[in-house]
Amino acid sequence: MMVGTKRKAEEAADRSPAKQSRPEDAFKRTLRKLGLRVLSTGPYEMDVEQSIFLRRLSSHFSAADKRIVEEFLEGLQEHLEDSGRLQQSVMNTVLSDECGSASQDLAGTRCDSLLRLFLLVDCLQTSAIAMMLEKLPEFMDEDTSSQSVDMPAVIITQLRWLDRVEEPQALSDKLLEMISVTSLAIQREIIVALPEIVTDGQHEHVAKSLRDMLFDDPQLTVSILDCLSNLNLSSRLLSEVRTSVMKILPSTESSQLSVVLRFLLHSVTQHDAMDVVTAIRDNLDLAPSSAVPVATSTPAIGHVPHPDNDDGLLAAQALQASLRYQKCVGDAWVKVIEMVSAVKQHKPLDLLLLFILHQCPGRHKSVESVIRSKCRDGLFTADLVETAFSSHAQALKEYFPSITAVAESLLRSMDGIVAAFAQSLYQQAFQKFALFHQQEVIGCLVTHVGGGQSHEVDAALSILSHLADTLPVAMSPFIVFLKGMLDYLDNLSVSQLRRLFTLLSQLAFCGDCDASHVADDMHIIIRKQLTNSKLRYKRMGIIGAVAIIGAMATVQQSGDSEPSAATDATSQPSTLTGQAYEQTVNLLDMTRSNSVSHPIAASLFYDELTTIVCQGRLDSKVLTWIADCVVSDFQDSFLVESEAALPESSTDLMLAYNLDDDDAEGSVAVNLMPLLQKVPPASLSSRTSEQLSPSSSLVSMPSHFALLQHCEKMQHGHSLEGIDALLGCPLVLCTESVLQQFPSLPADQRLKICASLLLAINWCREVVNAYATQEDVEMKGKVVRRLQNITHVEQILERCLAATPAFVPPPAVFDDDFAIKSVGDVITSIMASSGSAGGSGKRGRKPTKKKSVDDSIIKSGDLASQQDLCDTAPTSQASAAASPSPVSLPPNTSIMSHYQPCVREIDMDVMCLLQHTCIAKKKLDSEMHTKSVEVISMQPLQLLFLLSDLQRKADHILPATASSRGLFLKAKHRSPPSGFTLLQRFKPVEVAQRLVEMLPWLCEHMEWAHEALQKLNDGGDADELEASFTQLLDSSASKTVREIYVCALRIISTLLSWNGLSSMKELRRSIYQVFSTQLDSSDNGKNSRLTYLASQSFQYLQNFKATVPDLSTATLLCQQLTLLLAQAEDDELRVQLGDLAGSLLRREWPLEKKSTKSNESLVTLLRIHLTCSENPLALMETIAGKAAPELLSEDIAQTSLYPTLTRLSFPSFYRCILHELVAHLRSQPTPKANDLMEVKRDQLTKLQFCVGVFYILINLVKAFDVRPVLGNALKYGRMFVETFLRQGMPVLDGTFRLYKDDVQSLLKTLQQSTRSLHHFCGHSKVSKDVVLTNHVPALKKCLEAFVFRVKAMLSLNDCHQAFWIGNLKNRDIQGEEILSQTPQQIEDTTPSESEEEVSDDADDDNSD
Repeated sequence: MMVGTKRKAEEAADRSPAKQSRPEDAFKRTLRKLGLRVLSTGPYEMDVEQSIFLRRLSSHFSAADKRIVEEFLEGLQEHLEDSGRLQQSVMNTVLSDECGSASQDLAGTRCDSLLRLFLLVDCLQTSAIAMMLEKLPEFMDEDTSSQSVDMPAVIITQLRWLDRVEEPQALSDKLLEMISVTSLAIQREIIVALPEIVTDGQHEHVAKSLRDMLFDDPQLTVSILDCLSNLNLSSRLLSEVRTSVMKILPSTESSQLSVVLRFLLHSVTQHDAMDVVTAIRDNLDLAPSSAVPVATSTPAIGHVPHPDNDDGLLAAQALQASLRYQKCVGDAWVKVIEMVSAVKQHKPLDLLLLFILHQCPGRHKSVESVIRSKCRDGLFTADLVETAFSSHAQALKEYFPSITAVAESLLRSMDGIVAAFAQSLYQQAFQKFALFHQQEVIGCLVTHVGGGQSHEVDAALSILSHLADTLPVAMSPFIVFLKGMLDYLDNLSVSQLRRLFTLLSQLAFCGDCDASHVADDMHIIIRKQLTNSKLRYKRMGIIGAVAIIGAMATVQQSGDSEPSAATDATSQPSTLTGQAYEQTVNLLDMTRSNSVSHPIAASLFYDELTTIVCQGRLDSKVLTWIADCVVSDFQDSFLVESEAALPESSTDLMLAYNLDDDDAEGSVAVNLMPLLQKVPPASLSSRTSEQLSPSSSLVSMPSHFALLQHCEKMQHGHSLEGIDALLGCPLVLCTESVLQQFPSLPADQRLKICASLLLAINWCREVVNAYATQEDVEMKGKVVRRLQNITHVEQILERCLAATPAFVPPPAVFDDDFAIKSVGDVITSIMASSGSAGGSGKRGRKPTKKKSVDDSIIKSGDLASQQDLCDTAPTSQASAAASPSPVSLPPNTSIMSHYQPCVREIDMDVMCLLQHTCIAKKKLDSEMHTKSVEVISMQPLQLLFLLSDLQRKADHILPATASSRGLFLKAKHRSPPSGFTLLQRFKPVEVAQRLVEMLPWLCEHMEWAHEALQKLNDGGDADELEASFTQLLDSSASKTVREIYVCALRIISTLLSWNGLSSMKELRRSIYQVFSTQLDSSDNGKNSRLTYLASQSFQYLQNFKATVPDLSTATLLCQQLTLLLAQAEDDELRVQLGDLAGSLLRREWPLEKKSTKSNESLVTLLRIHLTCSENPLALMETIAGKAAPELLSEDIAQTSLYPTLTRLSFPSFYRCILHELVAHLRSQPTPKANDLMEVKRDQLTKLQFCVGVFYILINLVKAFDVRPVLGNALKYGRMFVETFLRQGMPVLDGTFRLYKDDVQSLLKTLQQSTRSLHHFCGHSKVSKDVVLTNHVPALKKCLEAFVFRVKAMLSLNDCHQAFWIGNLKNRDIQGEEILSQTPQQIEDTTPSESEEEVSDDADDDNSD
């Protein structure tokens, strides 16, 4: 009753005379008559159903004249002026209670709003839309968040999904107009609703307008892209819009990146995926603006730094969605990353994308293959990993399973560079991620240690050691997991055991963590191992005990810095508590007592102690105990007074290599031969260290002395004046007469002489290690003379070993159980590798006269010339023995090179001698005045000794990038070489820094050798050469100078090609600065630009091209110049390098037959010659078309243009040219539809040139039909055709109509080549060569694809009549028909046995 009364009151008010004249009143009456009542409050009510009302409304105005419609619209306009009624007009109407009995159950049902109902009527729609949209600016200044109804949103909602739009153009224009005059919030509402409002015909018009708005207001970017994603656009317009969006990508806010990426990748097709992905990669930066710099981004324990928001994570998820569901996008990303060819061009985004791709199904192997390839090429570095984890830690955390999976796979690689990248992944994941992820990383690494593969275990232990050193607090919670590695001790090598025990000791005895249970377990294990009778387990116990000693004795040390050279370690107060000191001493004493009975165990104990002593962080009380109780018995064990050294009854011994005055009081000598007399001969011919006699304590003498001298240095401020007598003391060895009769001596005596000479070498090596860093000039002179002694004794030992095949040298390196071969076995392997059988000549030839003993063992003249090296050497000459000489070894072979575990390692500190060419030693009289000055010069042989050792060290610790290791040969895993225990104390970067310090000395020695070789090559004689070069006239001396030259160059090459150098800009600058200074001494850093210094370095090293002695050295020089060229970025230098490589190829070298090394060098030089040439295609044509045909003449062994091109080297040349031709074709830019015609013409010309060179190369197979050439033709022929289909056919598509004749000629030329390839396939099948037939299926499939691709091109250009298919007969290489397959040819009509003909009317005669 109340509602009815209210409605009647409103109707009475409307009928009053005061409101009869208002348009709004007529508006209301019309609506009431049609069945809708406009109430002052609440929703409007309809007395009839909505469909009936719409029918009435439409009929009413369709029959009314225009004036009535205008009055109604005026009433509507007046009605909407009131904000309350406007709100009621956009709210839903309801059915009233008076709808009728039939519809009584629908009372209160909601219907469309009043304005929505007007929009459904054609004659009212346009005006209603205008009225509604013009109301939007009225809400610009209102805060819609505080209101119950968002009026702009509700008004815009009325326009969505209209059944019919009367004026679509007007609607879209009005909406776009409103965007320009409304507030930001309303603009977003309008833009988002546009796809649901405008008709399909207006989508492109709207898209163009929105595209222009992208650059006006960045705040609308998200709304605009959301709208554009829902519009139906043509491919052309979509490409234009995408280009516009790409332009704003660099300036897009991080919060909008995910939307932008989704839009860019949403509509990508296979044809434009590469362009879109390349543009995204170039412009996308996911790094947060507040990222902490890499150098200071060490995470706290339990806290992982991450950006303030998840914008980077959202962007990564947007990328993941496109990669997972759009295969073409994933393929494009992989191709784009593969195409990056420089370290600087790679971004952290590349790693993130690869990890995202790795999570996509079916892409695990391909992603790991890409990463592995990038690592081998040196393009993925540790710096890139560190930057990626610092920039995208939050995003990468979501892909942690992929990171660990990739790292696990790469760490198993035998390639050290690949494994190093995996180490970086594990380290960064541990540092940047949370506790859960850290535990997973530790679990993976422990699994690797238990894997059993040596290289995998080394890498895993290296990671754990690094984490324990840098993040000990973060590692301490996981010591329980790490303790489980003690179960794998039996499978670990000595170096791995040392690293494992050091790691566990460092964490177990750390004062910041409670790991007493781990320490107790380690003590129990070590005690059992020390008391074990087997050397293997005793070795484990020694290593573990010394590791614990090192940790316990330094755990309470206040500082980590080493004591200075002027400070005694024992003068510093002890910080070790009484209990800790007692435990340390007890463990030391137990280890010593259980190892002294075995010389190998004792030697290992001394070496392990030396390692921790020389670190300079051992407690002073412990150091004093070691000096008093461990090394104090050295003199009693191995030294003897010089006066009593030689027994009166013995005439076979002498005091050799004495550097001190003979009349010095209290002088001592090293008692070698008398102690060896006590050793059973059987122990000198045993093949395992287990069989050494306990009395052979001389094995531990070098290790014992090393510990002695290091303790002396630590106790006396790095001074060795207290034991300076050991530097020049003589050695008790056999006399010269005994050496001259060596082959005729009894076998036992020969074994002992060889052992004494080897021990003398090791003694001198340790002496040099000890005293090389002393500043005293007299000591420096003696050290140089000791180097001369080493080279002299090595020459004698080489001759003696050749006559003692049963001798097995005792080990001098105790890192593992080396399977040391006997000398006879080594000689047999040398002979087998050199291709000679025991030195015998051809069958039936008269044997040559063998040298006598005095010629083959040691010459009297040689000893006389070495009188300054061995002051006690006799001068009398002995007659030659009648016994025959030992087996003659091939030239340039050394038996001692196979016994590196049997000589002591030279320390890196010894290399400081390289700076001395001569040392002045003053002799004083009784009044301490200078009596005379003796100049001791570094002889070439001693210089070569140091450089060779330095080269071995550099090659071992500084691995090269894949590009520097060769072009075609794969890296093979070799067992780690021995003799680098001292070197392992240094990190690779520390060794690199030391090499940079030595670089000026290396340059001086190389310049000296270069000048000497230049004078010798010019034919200078003794009168014309300077005094320093007079000695080089001897052929052996000139050979030594050449080896010095090569060693110095190889060391420089190792430094430049080190895979870690690319990430160290300042180190590179220092290297280039040295070369620049050597080139121009007046340039003292005036221009410090890296590119300038690199170009100066290029010019400096290029000056050595004239004296390269062999082909491998020439290749090495060119590789160095290639590395410098990459830094210099100078086109002129590139041309110079290409010309240099060409000149080296045109030089006549003494090539070895069937030498893999020579072929590899030729391939590298030819590759550089082609890639650095101004016109590589013309060069390929010259070599293949002019030089190679010269070899067809039987009387020509080498070509005139390139003497290195012979019949033996032709397969290498052929393979390299084909490889570079395919690479050149791949490097051609992909043609685009909007390219200028001049660009298309240039592309067609280059394509014609490539096809012409390919035709020449394929025809060469008919003349050189050897298996390697044929195999390369099949392999690279398929690659060329595949590349032509991708890169060449689009060019032909775009140029066919304008250059029809050129395209037709190109296809006919290529057709002849493909026909030859088809013949090669038939020949391979007939020959039944498995290696060749493996290429056939893929090649035939490629040829088939080429046939149909050409047919498609011609059909699209309405030239299908120029194409026809005919069956090809199977022929061999020479074109002769294979008759055995004739019946098959008649019946076989498959496309793979067909060939296309691109012809005009006269081409019929070209078919088979």
